Amino acid sequence: MSRVSINRVAATVARNMGIEYLGPQWGNIIEWAMEAESKIGSFDTYVKKTRLYASNPAQATGTIDFTVVPTHGDTITLNGVKITFVNTGGYDAATNAFEFTRATIESDVATQVTNLAALLNASTNNKINIATYAASDENTDVAGNDRLTITHDLAGAEGNDYGIIISNSATSSGKTLTDGRSRVYNKCAVLPKDLIKVLDVKRINATSLDYMDPSSAYFPEDSEKEHRYYIRGNQINFTRDIGDFGLHYLAFELDEDGYPMIKEGHEDAISAYIVWKLKHIDYINGKIPRYLWKDLQLEWDRLCAQARGKDNLPTPQEMEQMKRMWNTLIPIETRNSLKNF
Repeated sequence: MSRVSINRVAATVARNMGIEYLGPQWGNIIEWAMEAESKIGSFDTYVKKTRLYASNPAQATGTIDFTVVPTHGDTITLNGVKITFVNTGGYDAATNAFEFTRATIESDVATQVTNLAALLNASTNNKINIATYAASDENTDVAGNDRLTITHDLAGAEGNDYGIIISNSATSSGKTLTDGRSRVYNKCAVLPKDLIKVLDVKRINATSLDYMDPSSAYFPEDSEKEHRYYIRGNQINFTRDIGDFGLHYLAFELDEDGYPMIKEGHEDAISAYIVWKLKHIDYINGKIPRYLWKDLQLEWDRLCAQARGKDNLPTPQEMEQMKRMWNTLIPIETRNSLKNF
């Protein structure tokens, strides 16, 4: 499912309203865009995520393996920062002569991986220096260091959001770092910052995987039932010691700059909502007539319904599946021998 940055919506609003600089309203625009996305409320508005918790928190890790040296123009993208390999003109730490995002292609894999680890560890980029990078020898077919290991500096599941995108010259352990676990302590844990709604909570141990229900008690902390949870503020609490557990939840997807992303196709509706909210301020202050304010509201209502309807419309593949299901229904014979279809 395609998603777009909120910057695209902001550009549309600025263009439609003839505004050259949105700086003073940027925070409001982000808030209104998320309000609009929530009001559209289609199945595709949010993404589903899983976060793991443990009594002993763990750092997220990942690897990139090189079997050959990169070619000119190959790239790796780490946590949203793209690094391009070039024949000449790579970053020089001694003179700071070139951009950090350019790495010189070396003569062999071992030197390449060793220098790349040094380059990343020396970076002052806030998206890169949150992890430690180590070169190691893992592949017996390659002489010297051939693996770059990335370890998030902080223990916790947040490190699992560190993304890895590679080109043809290497392979990675996954699209993100993995195995990061946040801490559960004294029967409670901190909820993810991007959480919208809890879907499932499951206890994980060596022999079983148990789903838990929320507590319905008026004073849940006094409940004696096992495997119940309740939410207080930004924490999830448990009625008994829980050990390791997983949290499955709905969240807004964030871009590489930490801003929420919206579903592609919702831009017009969200732009209309933001324009309406901006003009609502003028309406309250008596600067525009009510009919104009009402027209903007109706335009938002129309585009919101349109976006929601398109999202909920079955795809051709889903329609075909429903047709097959309907055509294979077995008629049920009733007492009067009539068939129910």
